[in-house]
Amino acid sequence: MQVREVINVMNYFLLLWFLFTRPTWAWQLVWFSSYNPANSYKRHVKRFQEYEQYELPLVEVLQRTSKAREEINYILEESRRFVVTKDCESSLIPARFDASIELGQICYSLVRLTKPSNVVETGVGRGVTSHFILRALEENRKGRLYSIELPPLRLGARKEVGKFVPASLVSRWRLIFGPGVREMKKLQGEIKNIDIFVHDSNHSYLNQLAEYQIALKWLKKDGILISDDVENDALLEAIEKYGGKIMVTKQSKPRYIGIIIKS
Repeated sequence: MQVREVINVMNYFLLLWFLFTRPTWAWQLVWFSSYNPANSYKRHVKRFQEYEQYELPLVEVLQRTSKAREEINYILEESRRFVVTKDCESSLIPARFDASIELGQICYSLVRLTKPSNVVETGVGRGVTSHFILRALEENRKGRLYSIELPPLRLGARKEVGKFVPASLVSRWRLIFGPGVREMKKLQGEIKNIDIFVHDSNHSYLNQLAEYQIALKWLKKDGILISDDVENDALLEAIEKYGGKIMVTKQSKPRYIGIIIKS
């Protein structure tokens, strides 16, 4: 038997082991995979240019989202001074999964300005946005953050989820492990309404659309949906179905940050 044939056999048994021992991960990989035609970037890119009409600078996004306009410049400057300390050690969760500084600033600023009681985020990674949100909640002296994460399938990766969140902020934090859509539905049974939802988990079309739809039904009136990596028409479809005000703003990454204010 040639080396390539041995590798193929090993991969086959690895796949079987994976399906039976990690069904949640297997389902995620198959359903949200780029090999699923529904998740094809090319299939949905036809509408991507529509977002340009909703593009605004960060300051104007905050002005349109918050009634506390006199505080915006001060809080935005606060968010720019706030730095999430990152170590240089190798990580089981790659640094490329970290949120951009712009996403962190939006999360921090909107939490400070709107003073929410309940914030839900999907996708934690090493905890950049979690740290920004929890810091803002602490400054407000109000609110809780519910973070949902399906960690990488690497030994020890689970322990590194949220590693940038300091111990002083965890009293307002609940970290939940599992797929975003499934855990959001479970959490709905405990929390009637939420004030802010942040999507930063799997950015495939099907996953984004499913999370947006759950969030827009779950959010209070005037609640805020924030989404990293808007690169297909899921956000447009969600706004067409559920209504609201849509905005997008640029970040250091090539894809937009999307914001919806529920009407």
